[in-house]
Amino acid sequence: MALKVSAPDGIKVYTVSSGKSMPAWLSEAKKRALRKDEDYRRRLELLQDLQFPSSCQRIKITPDQQYIYASGYHPPMMKLYDLNNLSLKFDRHLDAEVVDFQILSDDYSKVVLLCADRSICFHARFGSYFKTRTPRQGRDVAYAPFTADLLVVGSAPEVWRINLAEGRFMRPMPTRSTGINACGLSPTHGLFAAAGEEGLLEAFDPRQRAAVAVLDAATAVGASGAQLTALRFDNGGLQLAAGTSTGIVGLWDLRQHRPLLVKDHMYGAAIRDIKFHTGQVGGVRHRGGGQGHQHVTGEFYKKMAADCKLPSSPKLLD
Repeated sequence: MALKVSAPDGIKVYTVSSGKSMPAWLSEAKKRALRKDEDYRRRLELLQDLQFPSSCQRIKITPDQQYIYASGYHPPMMKLYDLNNLSLKFDRHLDAEVVDFQILSDDYSKVVLLCADRSICFHARFGSYFKTRTPRQGRDVAYAPFTADLLVVGSAPEVWRINLAEGRFMRPMPTRSTGINACGLSPTHGLFAAAGEEGLLEAFDPRQRAAVAVLDAATAVGASGAQLTALRFDNGGLQLAAGTSTGIVGLWDLRQHRPLLVKDHMYGAAIRDIKFHTGQVGGVRHRGGGQGHQHVTGEFYKKMAADCKLPSSPKLLD
């Protein structure tokens, strides 16, 4: 399908519902001959069956960028999509809704699901492999490939650790917060961070149980008493962004205790996720990394539940 593009005020707007569709029976030789055709180069190819009966809660792309995992309800289920064939590879029905999940391998062969019934489900290519439970309800999960530790946070003042190499729970890491809403792990140096209900941002070295640093992030961004609801490390490992329950996002350099940048999204709703694309009730905003200037704002007619940024592309899946 060729995209219809207009550029009012210098901003490109793509119309997805219009355009010519390419015949499915077209041969490969004819497709190669169309490489210089402008409409063909701007074509849109749809990922088939990317939908759920009620809502899609989480969506992530595998590290090899060949597959997309998505979870949703009702009924609770998980789906895998093959990007090479633009089709559904399989779907699996679950016993409980998925709170979050982590892909453990480069491809789709290993994934762990944190479910709403306090269970942690491990899935392989052939299906469900193993299931265990956390002491309390989990809210977020991270995976440390350096130590093969699965880190789970939730409604408790501690971080639960499951070592996948030894197949057992390790001693938990205590926190100052009564509950943890979100967590994140730097892919560069392995620092683990937890966003607490009291607005505290705690950093841990996974090799030791005690926190290496604690910051009152909510007060630092001018939202004293607010909860931290999202956090994310950048790819360089030196910057960390955290969002509050009042719609404020702060950006920190790990070498400083004061935020480099503070942005209020003016919605008054909690920040749901941060990928240097911030998602909240009502829309998505994309800001430039250095100065925080707003580039794009998108409004949605329904509450946005999940988003996924393609690593090698500016595209965002919602």
